[in-house]
Amino acid sequence: MPSPSFVLFDPANAPARLYLQPLDHGRADDAAAARDMPDWLGAQLAAGREVALFLAFEAADALAGLPLAHAPITPLVEALSFAGAQTLGDDAAVDAWLATQLATRGCGDAAVHAAATHAPAAEVPGFGDAPVGLAGWRPGISAAAHAAALQRIAAYLAAGDSYQIDYTFPLHARAFGHPLALYRALRRRQPTAYRCLAYLGDDGDRDAPSDPGASPLQPSPPSRPMRTSARWVLSLSPELFFSLQTGGHIAARPMKGTAPRHADPVRDAQAAAWLGADPKNRAENLMILDLLRNDLGRISTPGSVRVTRRFNVEPYAQVWQMTSSVSAELAPSIHWRELWAALFPCGSVVGAPKHRSMQIIGELEPQARGLYTGAMGWLQPAPHHAASGPGAARPGSPQAASGVFSVAIRTLDIDDRLRRGTRAVRLGLGSGVVADSDPAGEWGECLLKARFATGLDPGFGLIETFAARLGAPGDAQGTQRINAHLQRLARSARYFGFRLDLRALRAAMAAAHAKLPAAPHRTRIELRHDGSYNLGTTPLADLPREEGRVQVLLAQTLIEHAVLDPDDLFLRHKTTHRSRYDAAWKAAEAQGAFDALFFNSRGELCEGGRSSVFVKLRGRWFTPPLRCGLLPGVARAALLADASFGAAERIITRAELVAAEDLLLTNALRGILPAALHGGQPSSPAP
Repeated sequence: MPSPSFVLFDPANAPARLYLQPLDHGRADDAAAARDMPDWLGAQLAAGREVALFLAFEAADALAGLPLAHAPITPLVEALSFAGAQTLGDDAAVDAWLATQLATRGCGDAAVHAAATHAPAAEVPGFGDAPVGLAGWRPGISAAAHAAALQRIAAYLAAGDSYQIDYTFPLHARAFGHPLALYRALRRRQPTAYRCLAYLGDDGDRDAPSDPGASPLQPSPPSRPMRTSARWVLSLSPELFFSLQTGGHIAARPMKGTAPRHADPVRDAQAAAWLGADPKNRAENLMILDLLRNDLGRISTPGSVRVTRRFNVEPYAQVWQMTSSVSAELAPSIHWRELWAALFPCGSVVGAPKHRSMQIIGELEPQARGLYTGAMGWLQPAPHHAASGPGAARPGSPQAASGVFSVAIRTLDIDDRLRRGTRAVRLGLGSGVVADSDPAGEWGECLLKARFATGLDPGFGLIETFAARLGAPGDAQGTQRINAHLQRLARSARYFGFRLDLRALRAAMAAAHAKLPAAPHRTRIELRHDGSYNLGTTPLADLPREEGRVQVLLAQTLIEHAVLDPDDLFLRHKTTHRSRYDAAWKAAEAQGAFDALFFNSRGELCEGGRSSVFVKLRGRWFTPPLRCGLLPGVARAALLADASFGAAERIITRAELVAAEDLLLTNALRGILPAALHGGQPSSPAP
């Protein structure tokens, strides 16, 4: 049974609003269905329900009856109604609720693993304290394509089509760990005013609203390909779209202008002062402020639009942002349809003038934005006593409701489907382009805005271990092996977003190795997310052997939960998150063996806790392919590349392992080790 949708509006320094058990869940996948949203919204509020609403950027054209510039990539509108909201009074209460949800909903990931590994879901290790983060970041366009688009924008600006265009592109990534844990990690480092966590699943009743007369919003079969699976929304937005108070008071705080934060307080203060005084940023902010004043003027009583603050510089975890504030009083006759038509999307994510800027965006951006730069928020009907009596606004109208909507920036849109242990993530980025914008500067500003996510420390280190004698003067093969280790470290660092100065690391290794005596030593590197590292060398003791062979056991005979999930991301990278491996080989060592061999959930041999494995079958050597779930070992790769050895990759079963003619283990510390499976001796002599 699918998990029910929920929405958590989680402002910093204010109580959170938690919406559970939706009464109605409507999704508009095409323009015709999206145009029903204002009527649906009014009907739900008139019925006394509270509403959570998510609007994709492309919903603006749909609501206006205009053709869509791009095929939707998410629902144009996703709307849920609830009997009411629970209040979580402080940050600790929200964190406790997230922990509880992770223990229950998070078992969904554990159950997938448990089904594969035949372990009870509640007992699968690592799901409570497993690493969580984002990896494999890649922009949806190149820097060169971005610069070319900005050149075309410059031509439009020079021709007078617009004064400013907000140009955007997506970053794609893979999320590991549960989205609940990811949100908890992000919210701790990004205390913004408009945080939101939502699970938008298939609640099973979209075609059967709970109040037939109150829900014109219905899903329609999508006319173009789009993603329709359940998704998570993790938003750390700092920008208010609008807030609404019962009686019609409406306020907006457009955000335009960015500068980086600095660890040094003096430089940080200088950055804030620079942003507040910078003519370019002030001009951009003023353009958008004027646009918002004009938008509000279309739906407000004459003379009520007021600018309450200009060019305010606000601190966030990674950036300074400039905002201005404006408010107005809604005209009594305004309907939700007029309100959305006038305000959506927020001018700060479009440009000025708005309509022409939207056309240019549709022409130049290669695909739909989806939820990014759309809006999300909540609405509640006025209390009964405020909705009745002389002069009271009509039930369900904007004047008889209150709520808060944010601009959907700093927002992760996550597909709930697991693929190889991770989920697909989309993060939109953009900046306001004006006549004197520098393409390189705008590209850098976009990446700076992503640092709230790209800079998240996943809580583990990357490691490499090898014999210190490798790379000694005259040892060309050893130097090649060390290079292979550093290349593997660099690949993992790029994937997980770790900083790495390879030149400095090589110099430190050379200095450490120069001090070592002639005896064998082990070198171990542990790289942290911020680029710092530990580099250690220790003496290497001899191994106990029987008749020239090391003994090897099966991990399943030594530890619980020894069956591997071949889709586990961490099997493909050497990290400090390897307690299961360490427990297995240490248990084997306690019994006089060198290592313990692991199998995956399909019954395929993978690797040892600290070694790769080669098995001789019918006179030829084989090793498991990486798709079985194992580390791309450096010594393994070298042996596979040795034409004289003649090894190949092949799936190996437990029965084949037991009946093997011979067995070898290999790692970068010990080299090639003839081995014997405990209780069974290979038939051929040790090489």
